Amino acid sequence: MPEPLPDALGVAIKLPDAHGPGADQDLLLTSSTDRPLLRRLLFPATSFLRGTLSTALPYDFGSERVVLLLVPGRVGIRRSAGTGSHRPAGGGLAELRAATGDGLRFELRTARSFGRSEPLASVTVGRSLPAGQAEALRFNPWTTGPASARLAG
Repeated sequence: MPEPLPDALGVAIKLPDAHGPGADQDLLLTSSTDRPLLRRLLFPATSFLRGTLSTALPYDFGSERVVLLLVPGRVGIRRSAGTGSHRPAGGGLAELRAATGDGLRFELRTARSFGRSEPLASVTVGRSLPAGQAEALRFNPWTTGPASARLAG
């Protein structure tokens, strides 16, 4: 959607060799909510830094069925020079790039249908990959590990 209209925002995370050599874990998350019962629904958003992203698809995680959530940590967003705006021009991606230089962190959480989500890991955004390496990346939500962390059918 054209700015400033909200759109489905997405993040992909690749955990190389998470389940052994060549056995990656790919996580694809889309703008959603951390509210019980609604975590599997997609919600349009305008910012990667305000809100929650969800795998929407459930995973069998140990003996539980969960979705994975990505929740941004506290971020000080730089003001655009001369505008007084809290968001840089260029929308959600520009805002994300501007915050990356400040040590952008997210919390990866597990969530059942009911109750509060639980912390699982921290995700820190580092410097960008070289263009060729970034273009070669491929993500697949069906790329999962052993039964302890597989996508539920």
